[in-house]
Amino acid sequence: DLAELKAQYDAAYEARVTDAMQSAWDKLHEALTHMGEKLTDPDGDAAPKRQFRDTFVSNLSELCSLLTHLNITKDPKLELARRDLEKMVANVDIDDIRKDAGCRADLKAQVEATLSRYDW
Repeated sequence: DLAELKAQYDAAYEARVTDAMQSAWDKLHEALTHMGEKLTDPDGDAAPKRQFRDTFVSNLSELCSLLTHLNITKDPKLELARRDLEKMVANVDIDDIRKDAGCRADLKAQVEATLSRYDW
């Protein structure tokens, strides 16, 4: 009957919204995890130095913009996490990341703080 059909539609809609929001969280978590791994300096003098491409920061900035649109339920926690990432990369220059171990360590600490702040 019509009520049952409406209930099925509502359940399917809710499932799609939930999946979409989980996807947004997953994208952010993946980006932060990758960022943290890249910012970890290799141990020892013999270890090869990490390569940081020009897109390292710009891709994260683009993700911040994308997450604004992906947050279809206006989840305040996702918005806070997005803002955390946005603040992290706002004033960071790729050349500083490449050359300055202190810059990398500071950025990595910010990433780890953000990762520990939310339930992923």
